[in-house]
Amino acid sequence: TNCRKSPIILELTGCGEVWYRAWFGTKRPRVRIPTLRPEENPDMRHSLYHSAVDMYKGQLLPRCEHELWLMQLSMYYQSLYLQITKGYVRLKMECKDYILAQKTAIDALRFDPKDSELNMYAILAMGFQGNLSMAQTYYTAAKPYLALEHAEVIKKYLHIK
Repeated sequence: TNCRKSPIILELTGCGEVWYRAWFGTKRPRVRIPTLRPEENPDMRHSLYHSAVDMYKGQLLPRCEHELWLMQLSMYYQSLYLQITKGYVRLKMECKDYILAQKTAIDALRFDPKDSELNMYAILAMGFQGNLSMAQTYYTAAKPYLALEHAEVIKKYLHIK
């Protein structure tokens, strides 16, 4: 089949339902694909997040890093990694596992040191562990990169100026 005559389109409609459409000429059959549901088991959710975060190592092909196609792919995977990492850190903060939340946020910051949300989580985790002087120092260094809303959260919970 010629791809130009029958493109495959993923479309997001309604309440997050993903529909798959295969267009063959003028016919447009619509088949529903079930949506993914979040993992209900907390232990499994932690395990899946940990595995996903642990899998990312950074550079895909270091010798070809200058190639445009690889730069785009690398940036895509890096942003996906950062998004997953933020979810994992958020989960760890909710479970009051501040040591692992801090470690994970700091590890992710080596890929994007100016990420406001990860900086906020790292600082909060330091403060919630009782290490307010370290949190203050880190806050002072990260302040230029923090979004106003993230800085306000830090000030609210850690009473940092």
